[in-house]
Amino acid sequence: MIEYDKIKKEIKEFENEVNIYKEALNIEGVWLFLATLGCWSVNNTFISFFALFLTIYLCSVRIFDKRSDSRLFTTVVKDIKKSIDDLNDENTKILRRAELRSIEDRIKIFNSVKEGLIFVFCYIFWVVTLVYNVMNLEY
Repeated sequence: MIEYDKIKKEIKEFENEVNIYKEALNIEGVWLFLATLGCWSVNNTFISFFALFLTIYLCSVRIFDKRSDSRLFTTVVKDIKKSIDDLNDENTKILRRAELRSIEDRIKIFNSVKEGLIFVFCYIFWVVTLVYNVMNLEY
């Protein structure tokens, strides 16, 4: 029974990790937008590019710093699936797979975009700003 509880705890921790990541993504998206706006105010082209890349770097660091597990979500899913496959009780396997599947659905690209819409729009704004600055480079 201890192994069953361990896997259940792993799944719950993974679900919390996904929740923290999704929340952080949208919060940092707002900061990405505001910082990108700040990059517009810089008159020097070199400094503007530096600020844009520094902005995306800092945003990425802040997002991933909020996570306690540095593994990719797909790696965590594979590890949990392996643990589930090692269980003896078929009913417990089915139950744990269903729990994991609901979390897996949340990390698929479409659902990730849907849940992280604020970040997606802010990231698009950052890319548009970068492209605009590249197109308006003065040689």
